[in-house]
Amino acid sequence: TAGLDPEAKAMFLQLIDMLHKDGMTVVMVSHNMDDLARFCNRIIVLNQGQLVLEGTPEQVFSHEGELHAIGLDIPTAQRMANNLRARGVRLPARLFFDAQDLASECAALYKQGLQDAHVASQTADAPHHPQAIATQQEAPRP
Repeated sequence: TAGLDPEAKAMFLQLIDMLHKDGMTVVMVSHNMDDLARFCNRIIVLNQGQLVLEGTPEQVFSHEGELHAIGLDIPTAQRMANNLRARGVRLPARLFFDAQDLASECAALYKQGLQDAHVASQTADAPHHPQAIATQQEAPRP
């Protein structure tokens, strides 16, 4: 797909996907990890003619360090997921190959966080809640 404009690339990859779904084995040679993660069910990584990794996308892309050592990256969505996890976002312990999948997971976490915050605020208003009692006791005295 190198050298193709975005529309031609999308059409070409759509053709590959259609051929694969029709039962044809398609061999892709690429440095684009996003395309490989999206379209391949088996990946072979070579470096200077030597086999480095072989397996499913999940198996291969779980070896981020080895890929980086030979100048390859992991899919963009997985790199973003790793960065979010490093910043404390509690994403599920799985690999993300699709940006839409990652965005959906983040939206679900955000929605859950809003629901949790709403429940916590309702609980905090209750007089029997320890935080509410502590707040009442710590109020400034005249």
